[in-house]
Amino acid sequence: MYLKRALLASSPVTTFAIWSVLGFILLLPLIVRPNPIQSGTQERALRQIVPMYVLLGIATGLMQFSTVVIFGGFQVAAALALFQTSTLVSVLLGWRVFREPEVVKRLVGSAIMVAGAILIVVAR
Repeated sequence: MYLKRALLASSPVTTFAIWSVLGFILLLPLIVRPNPIQSGTQERALRQIVPMYVLLGIATGLMQFSTVVIFGGFQVAAALALFQTSTLVSVLLGWRVFREPEVVKRLVGSAIMVAGAILIVVAR
């Protein structure tokens, strides 16, 4: 895994900083693409959307940073096993927010994944 190798060669903060800069450079062509002249309505809509993009960027950055820090301190198998526990939250949010059907089947499947994650962490 490339991320774990990068962490071993440097530090979590350095790895995250380089990861962020490279991601920004790769997205730059999409950000600066030429746009047709925007009308006032589109500008107002854009002003309403920008704060949401900033919050999304902050949340994604925090998630990526926490991933890098955890990978720096844990073995990859144990860290990935712990991330599998988020499936319970995903299933519950899908049921409550999106009204997904068959929530019991999804909960059973995610419980099996969490049990496997617990076995990986305990056997470590």
